[in-house]
Amino acid sequence: RNDMEPSMYKEIEILTTDELEMIAPMYDADSTYAIGDYVVYNGELYRCNTTIGTTESWTSLHWNKTNVVDNLL
Repeated sequence: RNDMEPSMYKEIEILTTDELEMIAPMYDADSTYAIGDYVVYNGELYRCNTTIGTTESWTSLHWNKTNVVDNLL
């Protein structure tokens, strides 16, 4: 949002894992995901870039690291 001052962005970007989990679920190897789904993995927010139709261990190629400011506000 353009009405927020730059200093406010920095405060929003620094979230605890518990706060991130209020935005997106923890990655679950037993789940499937659609393009655009968000998860938290190792304390970081990620967005799915490919359909994951079968369960799998974490595969970094299927996820783009992101942040709250760029994607959720």
